[in-house]
Amino acid sequence: MNIPKVEDIKIASKILSAILNDTPLIYSYAFSGLFSGNIHIKLESFQKTGSFKIRGLYYKLSKLTKEEKKRGISIAYHKNLAKSISYTSNILNIPNTIIVPESLHSDTDTIKYIERHGSKIIFHGITYRDTVEYAKKIADKNNLIYINPINDPDIIAGYGTIGLEILKEEKSLDTIIVPVKYGMLISGIGIAIKEILPQIDIIGVINEDNHSITENLPPLVRAYIDEIISVEERDIYKAIKLLLEDTKILVEEKGAMPLAALLSGKIKTQNKSIGLIATGGNMALNRLSEILKNTDLKNHKKGL
Repeated sequence: MNIPKVEDIKIASKILSAILNDTPLIYSYAFSGLFSGNIHIKLESFQKTGSFKIRGLYYKLSKLTKEEKKRGISIAYHKNLAKSISYTSNILNIPNTIIVPESLHSDTDTIKYIERHGSKIIFHGITYRDTVEYAKKIADKNNLIYINPINDPDIIAGYGTIGLEILKEEKSLDTIIVPVKYGMLISGIGIAIKEILPQIDIIGVINEDNHSITENLPPLVRAYIDEIISVEERDIYKAIKLLLEDTKILVEEKGAMPLAALLSGKIKTQNKSIGLIATGGNMALNRLSEILKNTDLKNHKKGL
């Protein structure tokens, strides 16, 4: 895996600043009181398309040559990824084909969004792996550029711009907490932060069922991470409800994991200045309703 340098992230920042939002870094009085520290939240849910994904994908696609853009791209579906690819391709006038699992015909909001932005949709397969293999096949057959969103240095550089934005506003943080799925987001943020202010701790958060993620992180990535902790789903749901009730901010499950890490009690918060990365806010209303209905906050409201 090739990883970018902080200079690459700074280049990405200049390009992205012309088209994307510098998302807010807010100070939460409610959570600062609850955890006896200074809690800041980076709201990537306020980014265009509702998640951080567009940072990496816009930067990646902007670097394609004119000939490559004319040929077009193919990519496998993931909800936030698909929205970002569709939005970006529309801006850059790149024909794009998104391979969607057959089971996701019902994801009508996202499907309508990507159709509205001009993407070609092909329903194929059952699993994400099925869609990846078919996206590669379609690319080979039609001379398209297959976009692999995992372990791409340009995409990591785009994600790293979040770290630069945080440092522009708040250099006194002790810790930044980042959700981890494939490791690209925390890689980019870790590089940006550690190369400038290495004393800031970078902590990754995974779902308790996904311990295999940590085993698959390359050594070059782990060098920028101080710790990885796991959280239970119940704490993730509590975090979603707390954020909505007390800050009026909606985040999806992955975006709530940094707050869930604080609720778990695994991170020292007293007199600490902590940044939480709320990665996105694209949640279906029926899923949100289910979480709100079945989540009890009575043990977590005393400090609010």
